[in-house]
Amino acid sequence: MVAQSLLYKRRILVVDGEADCRTFLCDCLGQWQYEVIQATTGREALNELQRWQVDIVLLDIAIPNIDGAETLREIKRRYPDMTVFMMSTLMTSRLKQ
Repeated sequence: MVAQSLLYKRRILVVDGEADCRTFLCDCLGQWQYEVIQATTGREALNELQRWQVDIVLLDIAIPNIDGAETLREIKRRYPDMTVFMMSTLMTSRLKQ
């Protein structure tokens, strides 16, 4: 039993339309021994959740085709117990100054 739990890697779905941000997150999480699945759009994220058993979703607010809020609603409808962290790489002009 202990050996089996040591082999289990948590699986995280990273959803971000920006390739650089997605790559950065995947590299960091991979170094921490997470198995990382990637998606670029809301629709792709929902498809990946059907294919894989995922422990956590990191979901960008501003993603193509189905926005982050709508994707979150659909994830919670299908998987009510799923842990989802919303994030954003958007910067307002005030923050840039």
